[in-house]
Parts: sequence; C-alpha cells; structure tokens
Amino acid sequence: MFRIINILLFTALSSCCFSQTTTQSKRITKPVNVDGNYKEWVTPFNLYEAKTQLMFSFGNDDSTLYLCFQCPDPVNQDKIMKAGMEVSIIRKGKNKLDASIQFPLKKNVKGEETEEIYVEDQGGVDGIKAHFLLNNYVMLTEGFANQNGTFPMKESKGILIAMNWDSTNTLVYEMAIPLSELFGNGFMAEELTKELTLGVEIFAVERPADMDNANLSSLNTNNGASVVNGGGMQTYGGMGNGTGGGMQNTGSMGGINGLNSMNGMNGMGSMAGYPNNSMAGMSGMQNNGAGWDGSTVPQYRDISGMFEKTEMKQKFLLSVTP
Repeated sequence: MFRIINILLFTALSSCCFSQTTTQSKRITKPVNVDGNYKEWVTPFNLYEAKTQLMFSFGNDDSTLYLCFQCPDPVNQDKIMKAGMEVSIIRKGKNKLDASIQFPLKKNVKGEETEEIYVEDQGGVDGIKAHFLLNNYVMLTEGFANQNGTFPMKESKGILIAMNWDSTNTLVYEMAIPLSELFGNGFMAEELTKELTLGVEIFAVERPADMDNANLSSLNTNNGASVVNGGGMQTYGGMGNGTGGGMQNTGSMGGINGLNSMNGMNGMGSMAGYPNNSMAGMSGMQNNGAGWDGSTVPQYRDISGMFEKTEMKQKFLLSVTP
C-alpha cells in the first residue's frame, strides 16, 4: 500500500514539475563515461514524464551536454527496442537549432513479427538484450554542425551514445553531445545562456490486424502469455481470445476443453484463479509463449501503449560558469 501511495505521489509531483517550467542542467565537474551505466549520475533522477515513462537528467560542462534516461517498464523497453527512439535539441529564434539523433533507428514492425516483442526467446530476457545490443550499433544524426548522417556508435568521435541495463533490469540510455555540434565551432559564450528544448519521441509498433483491445490488456509479458488466438499446448490449458483453450473450473483438475479449440489441451482446473480471457497455461510449453514455472503468480501488463507513438518536450538551460 505504501509503495502504491509513494508511486502515485511521485507521479503527481513529477507531472506538476514537468509542465512548461524550465529546468537547469546540472554542472558536471568530471567528464561522464558514456557506457550505459548511471553510476556517475545523482539518483534518483529529478525529472519524469508520464507519457514516455522516462526518468531523466541533464548535465553539462564547458564543452559537452550529457543526457541520461532510465526506463524501468519492460513493455516500454520493448517498444524502444522494436520501434526506435529519437532525441532532439531545439532552439527557436534568430539562431534556431533543430538537431536530432535516432537510436535505436526507427523501424516498421508489423504482423507476426510483433509476437517476439512480448514472448521470450530461448535465451530468455538476457538473450533478448544481448541480441539487441549486438544488432543495434548505428545512429542517425541530423541538424548538427559537423556530424550528420549514419554512423556506427563505436566509431563516432563526437556524439556518443550507450544503452544497457542495470541489475534491476532498468534500461539506461546515456548520451554526450559536444556543444560545438550544437552551436558550431568557435561558438560565443552567450550562445550557452539561451533556452533549449529537449524533445523525445518513442516510435510506435504497428498493431497487428488480428489483435483487439481485449488481447492487449491481458497478455502476460513475463510468464508465458496466450498470444492472440489460444493458450497453446499447456498442461492445464487456458482461455485464449474468448474461444480457444479450456474452461476455468475451480474445483476440478480437468475442466472442459473450449468449443472448436485446437489449443488448451486439458482445461484450466482448480489452479485457475485468474479471471482473464487470455489466460496462459499453468505449466508446460505453449504455442505462443514460454513455459510457466508453476510457482509464481503470472504478471499481466497492458501492452496497448506499444502501438502508440509517445513524445515529450522539456525546456532547459545549460549550466554556465560565471
């Protein structure tokens, strides 16, 4: 209960602080090692945005702007990895600035490819992370003074990006942008005093044509969900999309198989305490999901946000030495 109250209070306070107010970048006294680890940052981060579900912080020294984002929500992490994300620095006025960085690169994911978003592969969660880091190593930069185009991140000598996960499976996204890339070589000190705007856009995964809202609110992203049309080959079956799988029957181990169902072999049985029309099987392998260990309560997450683009803007000022 206390945890829920604290989360609600944090969200409310963050939302109030986040409006159209201008925040101050923190003064960095030692260069940040951009490695996807927030050990050099003061945590918890003081900024949060509800739509993108990102916690973040700014920092700068006399030569570089540093950004760090944290994303604890696994569904939102999947969205970032599968659809892509863009970070922009904007300034209006006479010497306007509109520079952006895409990483991960924007992707169009459609149809059955979306199944892998919430279904663990044979390597589990760690395998998914390793696969992502191995196959996503390019950034796209636009609107900067010098570095524009597509660059392998490890070869960039200017703009630096790193993404990784901490011990709690929170996604950490670090970025360093030389001020000379924002304001040009030989920029004047007065350029640093003007208000900037951070923009973040998390792109959307394309919704599969056969996925309705009922499925979105009840898919199990951790413990072997029934994906779209049936609970798969489970020992204790499960209802899938209202028609497949076995009927829940609290008090017997068998239950009755669902009508016209080719999934959910043996009904739900007395272990069915989860009134969900897309309930996953209680154990064993499933056609569209991982096996459940039979001991922990399945965790259900609403993945409808996966198919909606989210974006945010935050005004900020660089920290300038007197």
